[in-house]
Amino acid sequence: MSAYYLPPKRPAIFLDSCISRRIFEQLGPDEDLNFSHVRDVFKRKDNYGNDKSYDPGDALILRYAAINKRIIVTRDSDFKTLTVHHEKRNSGIIWLKGVQSPTDMFLHTLDILDQYGDKIKEGRIAIFEKGTVTLMETPMLQKRLARREAVKKHALRVNGLRP
Repeated sequence: MSAYYLPPKRPAIFLDSCISRRIFEQLGPDEDLNFSHVRDVFKRKDNYGNDKSYDPGDALILRYAAINKRIIVTRDSDFKTLTVHHEKRNSGIIWLKGVQSPTDMFLHTLDILDQYGDKIKEGRIAIFEKGTVTLMETPMLQKRLARREAVKKHALRVNGLRP
């Protein structure tokens, strides 16, 4: 056995436009954090041919993050609405409800990823509010978990075992 401990790799994250990119740029590399920001990904040419970043809207951000298997970090509730009420696909969301300080956003994101990263990247929403984290299963995740359980039960029955 190795004398060195290697912590598990954190899931990749995608920072919403309401999250400061600067603190993640300053501290992220030291924490082995794989992140990108909305303004780094979504760009278009202005009238002078220069790249200009823009916010494409929450639905497109959610879709991009799901396709690229990145957990969204945000301060607003719009992504929860899209995933819960409109049943949009996602790769996980961290909602930092009421967190104002960029340093706090960074530190809480690290803590949440370390404690719940694997559960969040299945498609859960981690709601951080007043020092506590609540994990929420979205309707799409509940359906996927129910299908997975049904397949397991069927496989057991086919093999003559009781579920």
